[in-house]
Amino acid sequence: MTMPRPSARKPSRINHSPRKAKQNWIYDLRAVAALYLVHPNTVRNWVKQGLPYFRDGKKRLFHGDDLNEFHRIARERRKFPCGPGELYCPRCKQRHSLVGRLVSFCWKNAAAGTLDWECPDGRGRNATYMGRSRYDDLAKAGVNLSSDIDD
Repeated sequence: MTMPRPSARKPSRINHSPRKAKQNWIYDLRAVAALYLVHPNTVRNWVKQGLPYFRDGKKRLFHGDDLNEFHRIARERRKFPCGPGELYCPRCKQRHSLVGRLVSFCWKNAAAGTLDWECPDGRGRNATYMGRSRYDDLAKAGVNLSSDIDD
């Protein structure tokens, strides 16, 4: 087995690609660490979180399908689905309802624009780029959208 070649850019800390590992390959602990550009202790923590492995003597071996499935499930757990009239605030890492709040929307073109809104927890202003369908969903949910161009 050849060692995977690390990419030039380090990936995001939490969003590992759910299809990075070759599905029929067997990886040892160091190969997994090299593949995802993480420390071997991180892989050991993944094992504690439920990453399946099997042993060959003293070595822990990981199947590519198991690695991909583990990262797919972890990625799904981290999603923050927002309901009608809600947006995710990257400053405080919470979902906030914008119903009853005044927000401003600036159209960039006929199909999309930028929503400017303030975090209810007082953490600052946010700018969210969104299309017309999301704009319509917020308006339907009762968000008070002040727009620079009325349509």
